[in-house]
Amino acid sequence: MVYFILFYEFFKIDLFDAEIFVFTPKGTLISLPKGATVLDFAFAVHTQLGIHCIGAKIDGKIESISAELRSGQTVEVLHLNTKTPSAGTLRYAKTPKARSAIRHWLNNAERQNSIDLGKKIIQRAYNELNANSSFSDHVPDLLQHLGISNAEKLYELVGRGVMTESTVMKYFHTRKIKRKNAPYQMMTEFMKALTGQKLHQGILVGGQSNLMVRFAECCNPIPGDQIIGFLTRGRGISVHRADCRNTAIFEDDEERTIEVNWDSGEHRKYYVSLKVTGADRSGLLHDVSRIFTDFGANISSGSIKAYNQRADLSFQIEIRNLNQLKQIFRQLQKIKGIEHVARVKDYISYTQDLRDSTE
Repeated sequence: MVYFILFYEFFKIDLFDAEIFVFTPKGTLISLPKGATVLDFAFAVHTQLGIHCIGAKIDGKIESISAELRSGQTVEVLHLNTKTPSAGTLRYAKTPKARSAIRHWLNNAERQNSIDLGKKIIQRAYNELNANSSFSDHVPDLLQHLGISNAEKLYELVGRGVMTESTVMKYFHTRKIKRKNAPYQMMTEFMKALTGQKLHQGILVGGQSNLMVRFAECCNPIPGDQIIGFLTRGRGISVHRADCRNTAIFEDDEERTIEVNWDSGEHRKYYVSLKVTGADRSGLLHDVSRIFTDFGANISSGSIKAYNQRADLSFQIEIRNLNQLKQIFRQLQKIKGIEHVARVKDYISYTQDLRDSTE
């Protein structure tokens, strides 16, 4: 009997050492394993609360989702409906319930991303056929031909790259699809030219140029920069410079990383921000502006600050590619009094926005 009591006391101490007990604002007791975080607490209260958790008030003090909890604390979860988990969120989840819920959400979000992208890819390719009927009219026969159960699965396969766009379009090329008349097609092309609508932005994705692509504002890539693409939710493929600091968000998410290249046949203008510093003198701004003019770089905006015989000049210019920018750099550095010329990299941090848009 004495041995049983000693064993029970030892087991009880070990059990309580492995657990913590915290309270909700209404006094409900929540039991969690030792080392549990704010995020674990949020999922213990409710799954949706964990999905949208941005932090918590612990005994009235605001803490992040990674804050480790201690017994006796009162925890009030802070949440935002637009905030959702990323792959990196898993590092803050210690309990099986929290980790399982996050993985489930990420899998569903990834699938929806693939469905959305695949649908855009297929619809855009079908539109190029200039068919007289809508794509939805052909879906039942197309699915039967491909041996796919439903349209969402088709979009998902294309969005993930498991099935190529050409495989889907081959179905239509082997059948006589009625096309719109030539005058209508000419009018459509004319309206696209008039309104500035374009199918791509000088970027090739897997050799295709007719995909939804946008340039990341955080690093503003231009032709000649090493670039990398990331699949985002609802906004297609986001193209960043390879050295953009925000690419760290996607380092552990290989499935969203997409190889992209510049389209050498595309001719358009790109915006670049520059900062020029040196000794202030009469005619400095004129000399700098002349370089831009000589190399055909239009100045879209600019400013100058002079202090203590020093000058800081900032410009946003329109250029064609990186080679043109390098030539401008070399000439600016030759101007009397100029000490430093730099391309403003990552001049805006969109880290939070980027994270939200991909989840």
